[in-house]
Amino acid sequence: MEERLKEAKGLYNEAIEIEKKKYGGNYVGLALLYNNLAKVYETEGKLKEAEGLIKEAIEIDKKKYGDNYVGLASSYNNLA
Repeated sequence: MEERLKEAKGLYNEAIEIEKKKYGGNYVGLALLYNNLAKVYETEGKLKEAEGLIKEAIEIDKKKYGDNYVGLASSYNNLA
């Protein structure tokens, strides 16, 4: 299981770098990647790392869609 989590983190980080190079740091697709990577950290018990990623996802969505964006509910749920 540990090896699979390591592999998942590597793939998500690679995808994040590709998205950042192509679209920049505030691209909305990053929010989904951050939330997914946060789930991997949660599985590992690394809650602080997960929390930071979810907060980044929330900020990206807020900048793109505003405070009333329905997708924020999912991120807030993950943060809780």
